[in-house]
Amino acid sequence: MDLLRPAGENEGQAGKLKKLFAEIEHGNQASVLERLREDFEGDCNCSDEGGTTPLLRAAALGQREIVQVLMEHKADLMASDLDGDNALMMAIAQNHLEIVHCLLDARDSVDPDVPNKIGQTPLMKAASKNNLECIEKLLELKVNVNATAKSGKTALIEAVEKKHVQAAQVLLTAGANPAAADCKGKTALFPAAFRCDEPLLRMLLLAKADPKATAEDVGTVLMMALDSMSFKLDAFKLLIEHGCPLDHANGLGETALMKAAVESNVEAVQALLEAHADVGKKNPEGQTAADLANSSVKELLQKSEAVIASKGYKQ
Repeated sequence: MDLLRPAGENEGQAGKLKKLFAEIEHGNQASVLERLREDFEGDCNCSDEGGTTPLLRAAALGQREIVQVLMEHKADLMASDLDGDNALMMAIAQNHLEIVHCLLDARDSVDPDVPNKIGQTPLMKAASKNNLECIEKLLELKVNVNATAKSGKTALIEAVEKKHVQAAQVLLTAGANPAAADCKGKTALFPAAFRCDEPLLRMLLLAKADPKATAEDVGTVLMMALDSMSFKLDAFKLLIEHGCPLDHANGLGETALMKAAVESNVEAVQALLEAHADVGKKNPEGQTAADLANSSVKELLQKSEAVIASKGYKQ
């Protein structure tokens, strides 16, 4: 029977934590303190198997008064769960602004730059959630605006991916680097191009984002724009005007012109031809854009090839 005692004790601990967390969920401050005293000898940093402490639970649930009383009772403000998310990250994720301010005001006990297990910082979390107030508060504390997660993403890339234009502007104003790229080479321009979001593209280009950046999987931002479900010619032309490489080949050996031809995107093909994209460039199979095209797009490309041939020069 003694061999079973550790398992029984663990089950008892789990049950006590479950009851404690229930009191936190209901906002019963007095009951929370009572259970901590009676069941955990006053230890505010007890945790379940996932690493969740009473403070983490209270922060995630938006129980500000309980957060405050736990802080008064010496709860570890930097304790984190198995994902590495601490109380600040929990509060930001759920948009509990009062708790965010409460935690950030404890500057001697909270480091607002500490990332979770995937390298995501509180600023990245706030950018992803479009939490402008949190972003501004964190920037006031001089957090690293260009910190990178393990994926290579920055807060700016997170904001642009979610189309949080105002958040992106605030980050750029604070010194976010628009040329920073993730581990696959994608800068903030790539998600903006994928949406053919002209205002966002203009904002990034004005901030000196690099239109010549290339990513290992998609190639250029022009190719990213061609993948958009809401292709917009004005956004596409904007990228061309700012010097995006016309003839760069992606990992499959495709150029933007080939991709546009395959997709029968007549507007894109015309824009690329007007910009003097190389109609004679071939993919690894020896095919040109005209070889890959069909119907009216093929005719358009063949006419361009004929004009080039009649002038006796190659692009």
